[in-house]
Amino acid sequence: MLDVPGADYRRDYFAKYSEKLADDDPASAFGWASDLGDHAARRGALAAAAKSWARHDPAAALDAMAALPPNARPDTVITGALNAAVAENPDAATAAADRLWQTMPPDQQARLRQSFEGFREKAAGAGGSR
Repeated sequence: MLDVPGADYRRDYFAKYSEKLADDDPASAFGWASDLGDHAARRGALAAAAKSWARHDPAAALDAMAALPPNARPDTVITGALNAAVAENPDAATAAADRLWQTMPPDQQARLRQSFEGFREKAAGAGGSR
């Protein structure tokens, strides 16, 4: 691994790198990010890859997130992906989110469903999918 100083700097560096990778191959960027050993760097890189992937293919991004172990997908990562997915394609995001909910503990599901409904309302007010 690269020797990058400081936790915040490291997190930001890996997030930007993951976002750059995701421009060309979001699935590979997501896989790379999920394997990072540093917790903060992994969370930032996963969030960047998931958001980018959700803009390109909401269903695939959310399904990949559902395949991660529950302790490997923080709310912030899921929220960013859901927001990006809804902005791109609300119907595909809803179908994928329904599959994602089934893999979550009830408390996490309740929190994220509330955020998701807010994203859907915002997208509907903005004219829905592009």
